Amino acid sequence: MTPSNYLFDLIKSMSKGEKMFFKKFSRLHVIGKGNDYLLLFDAIEKQKQYDEKKLIEQLKNHNFIRHFAVMKNYLYSRLMDALEIYYRNMSIHAKVRRGIHRAELLQKKGLYEQSSKALKKIKQTAGSAELFPALMEIQTLWEPRIYVEEYDLSKLEGIHNDITRYSLLLRDIAINHQTGFKVVNLYYKFQQSRDKKHLKEAEKFITNPYFKEASKTKTFTGRNSACEAKFFYYYAKGNLNTACKHAETAMKLYESNPEQIKNKPKGYITWLNNLFAINMEQKKYIQANLNLEKLNAMDYPIKTFSERARFFYLTSSCTLHYLCCTGKTSELQKKLPAILLDMKEYNNELNDAEKIELQNNIVISYYCMGNLKKCISGLNILRNEFDLSVLPEVQDFVSFFYIIVHYDAGNTEMLPHLILSYHRYLDKKKERGKAEIMILNLLRIISKIDSEKKLKDELPKFEYQIKRLQQNMLNRYAFKFFDLLSWLESKIENKPFAMVVRERAGK
Repeated sequence: MTPSNYLFDLIKSMSKGEKMFFKKFSRLHVIGKGNDYLLLFDAIEKQKQYDEKKLIEQLKNHNFIRHFAVMKNYLYSRLMDALEIYYRNMSIHAKVRRGIHRAELLQKKGLYEQSSKALKKIKQTAGSAELFPALMEIQTLWEPRIYVEEYDLSKLEGIHNDITRYSLLLRDIAINHQTGFKVVNLYYKFQQSRDKKHLKEAEKFITNPYFKEASKTKTFTGRNSACEAKFFYYYAKGNLNTACKHAETAMKLYESNPEQIKNKPKGYITWLNNLFAINMEQKKYIQANLNLEKLNAMDYPIKTFSERARFFYLTSSCTLHYLCCTGKTSELQKKLPAILLDMKEYNNELNDAEKIELQNNIVISYYCMGNLKKCISGLNILRNEFDLSVLPEVQDFVSFFYIIVHYDAGNTEMLPHLILSYHRYLDKKKERGKAEIMILNLLRIISKIDSEKKLKDELPKFEYQIKRLQQNMLNRYAFKFFDLLSWLESKIENKPFAMVVRERAGK
């Protein structure tokens, strides 16, 4: 992305409501004969890909085109002004920042009593949201000016105690944040390499005395960060029950602080997603569905376009994953079209990892519904349009699932080449898991079997292997997205895959 694209990307990220507000906002700021920058806005908004040469050619009859760069910068500035006003009451940070600025203006007018009253109100708001940097600014800059002006030395001394308290709380939050970031980073490194050295390194941070002490903090922010660090550590270790407990602790933390759900809806819905994902891996489908219902009911505090995009991604991914794992194909058929439509609206706001995971769930959905043609088409999009190394779990899955789908579609002439490609893919990995080797052997055998009887004789041999491999922490990732046991049973029993999944999920 270059600065030339910033304006285009900003406009494309805007929701319909934001664009309507910008147009109304612009009518209040008419320049000369009209708002030339609105012409530029409309022209860019209609483009699917940014093309500056076409814009200049399209708008060449307007005088502002001679100062095109200036007009682009001006439009960008006006857009940010409009968005700032549009969201000024939606962000607690913006409210506090605006309040501090007003208190500063009152001080410049010499109205110290009014400024003091305003700062007191701001401190309450900032305190409830644990905005300690803002509280530190008030205590170290704006309140001292009032007390100096009033020559109130006792209050100046009292400020020091508050500053010390805020500093200690910030220190605990910083330690928990730092530990959380490091553990999450090590978790992703472990995902990519399956090297246990990353788990050992993460353990050092989790058992560090400073982290243990800081995790006892009374602040919401610090405790939430501590839960995140512990959750990812135990999840990476394969200790799903302990990881689940830390996710539940974080959920209770949010639910006992409703204001935090209102101020940080992304954080809460992310924890709902984490808990849902754990329940699904534990095959606790009833509990997973309860958390999915809670997640779907969470649209009320979602305000910004970014928050709505995150909400869409999580609810859609979880819904598709749940319906696929429980074999509810009729519900899949009802839900999928709306998800595909909304995906176009939020596409620019989603990052690559979110797009990959959502596309992966869409692909599996098509498979469960028996639409192998669309499944293969979706897999080709994943393989050709994304860097799957962003999500190693999905990359591993797609590498062998692509072969399974082509096998089921009867594309037997492609299998030798695809299996060879999968073999080469495994050879490039630093560490191959036993599950991957077993899957490779399975694919080789099924590609060579030319009769249904031989297939039914060979496939049961793999059932025992898969059950054993699933119990091992290092191998569970291979079976996270697709129920290979159900696939084997569907071939052995000659039943539709979704029917077998539904039967197994109901047991």
